[in-house]
Amino acid sequence: PAWHTSGPGARVDWARFADECYYALAHAALSAWLFTPSRGAGGATPAAEVLGWLRDISQLWECTQPALGPGLGPYLVAQMAFNLESSVELVTASVRRGRATDVAMAAHHASTVVVITYAWRAGFLRAAVVIAALHDLTDIPIDGIRIAQSVGSDALLAASVVGALLSWAAGRLAYFPLVLIRSVVADTGALHGFYAAHPRYGPGVTLLGHGIFV
Repeated sequence: PAWHTSGPGARVDWARFADECYYALAHAALSAWLFTPSRGAGGATPAAEVLGWLRDISQLWECTQPALGPGLGPYLVAQMAFNLESSVELVTASVRRGRATDVAMAAHHASTVVVITYAWRAGFLRAAVVIAALHDLTDIPIDGIRIAQSVGSDALLAASVVGALLSWAAGRLAYFPLVLIRSVVADTGALHGFYAAHPRYGPGVTLLGHGIFV
């Protein structure tokens, strides 16, 4: 059975432990990717390129953007593959287990695929990289909470809760809305002008794009 009620490992939900370790390792590996020197980049890490954009956040919304550095294109492909696989697996798991949380998480991962795909199609790859990186870095403490619950470790749970509170407060509750979402509105004047003047588009396209990113 998933739950062991006596003997060694009595407090361990091994099935959940395996699932949560998979997600924790995936989030950690994708985050570490950004700090690994890229071939052809002179030893620079993808994170250095990303930090360069964040010094002037309006770079995320330039109408014409240069190609991503050698490490970031494959990074986005890996992000799409991981989130697509997770969406499919969670949908099938919801059928087997009948848990509403599986459906919600499947929708969460599917929306990440939609955002990255749209960003790639629209030419805003820098924004997709930043959103994906912020998502992974702040999810690692959440993975820690779930692992701690599955093995019954109070010490790991306490440490993970503290890490989650700090990372979410700084990343998702402060930086994401006050910097990234604000930038979608405040730093996209050139996009408004481009779409308003383009015979095939119009203001509605800009609003649609903003809505997807928000």
